[in-house]
Amino acid sequence: DNVPPEERKSQGLQDLLEEVFPIESYDGNFALEYVSYTIDKPKISEEEARQKDMTWARPIKAVIRLANTRTQVRKEAKEIFLGDFPVMTDRGTFIINGTERVVINQLARSAGIYFTRTGEGCSAKLIPDRGAWLDIAMPESEKEVITANIDNRKKLPATLLLKALGARNNEEILELLEIGTDSKPFTNELKGSMSAEDVYDEDGNLIVAKGALIDEEILSKLYEHVNGENPGILVYEMDTGLARTLDKDKTKSPDEAIQEIFKRLRPNELARIENARDYFRSLLQDPRRYTLGRVGRYKLNRRLNMDVPEEEKLLTLNDVVAIMKEMFAMCREDKPSDDIDHLGNRRVRSIGELLQNQVRVGLLRMERIVRERMTTIPNLDEVTGRELINVRPIAACLREFFG
Repeated sequence: DNVPPEERKSQGLQDLLEEVFPIESYDGNFALEYVSYTIDKPKISEEEARQKDMTWARPIKAVIRLANTRTQVRKEAKEIFLGDFPVMTDRGTFIINGTERVVINQLARSAGIYFTRTGEGCSAKLIPDRGAWLDIAMPESEKEVITANIDNRKKLPATLLLKALGARNNEEILELLEIGTDSKPFTNELKGSMSAEDVYDEDGNLIVAKGALIDEEILSKLYEHVNGENPGILVYEMDTGLARTLDKDKTKSPDEAIQEIFKRLRPNELARIENARDYFRSLLQDPRRYTLGRVGRYKLNRRLNMDVPEEEKLLTLNDVVAIMKEMFAMCREDKPSDDIDHLGNRRVRSIGELLQNQVRVGLLRMERIVRERMTTIPNLDEVTGRELINVRPIAACLREFFG
């Protein structure tokens, strides 16, 4: 609280208030904006709180203003009382209703990426700080495809996820995964490979198109129609599971991939592109619902040898590409699984983080009430921020936390 408001870093309460605000009305015409917050001195002393069976706390006030987004008119910022936040004593305890209490730190599984060998295959589990878990699995059998499973729902071809995150087509996916090409003779080893060129017979008829999966039928046509002393074909040097995945994924653009994901995860709803985009964004691209967190980003960078800034807390295309590259390397080099129970893969959730999570719940409840009031009040131009905000959900969450 000794730091001036304009110099505060985006962490703790500052991070929470920046996450929740601005709160926009459903029609988007008005927004409640956050300016800063202040922490006042405790109203009573620590000893007095013990003797009078009171909670030793400090009042926190936030400066809020209502803005009309159409006319760009902003009302005068008003200070609003958010609640009394209990203060930690020098002994690391809190005085709640005259009783000294302590908050126990939690030892939790850390956010990050964990790889597991499964026979001939491999799987990766991406655990965010908040939001949907992502599982990517490479099959043990050559006849299966590489799958991605968002929040333990339906399995999807992993290339759908790559396209939904920004890869334009199959060619770009092969470039991102750094897949090379090689010329191979017409033998049974070609089965399951993907052609890297168009091949024609002597009459100019197409036998196999670039990007097509070579099966027994195509192989027999190649034997029959192509002549030469050492006939061969240019194929992509990649895992057969990836070749089958690309072959099964018929989408040709990011929008098609997002729609396909929506169809599979929400089969009973109309797959309009706007609905599909909103749904995919809510799964993996909305900072309020999904974040790797500072720890998750650090662990991801460290495990995959990346150098992504800590501020980037959402899942990116390059993250998924790096995960898949590591999975290929694990299968190729027979690397061991990560030990998910190792203490290096656990972290301590301290009092500040536990309290922050609880206050977030209260702020999100308060946000819902503000939006409802914005809908029911007929003329918002005559209303101040103080009339819209109800801080009871925050107080209720603090009571629930401290007991």
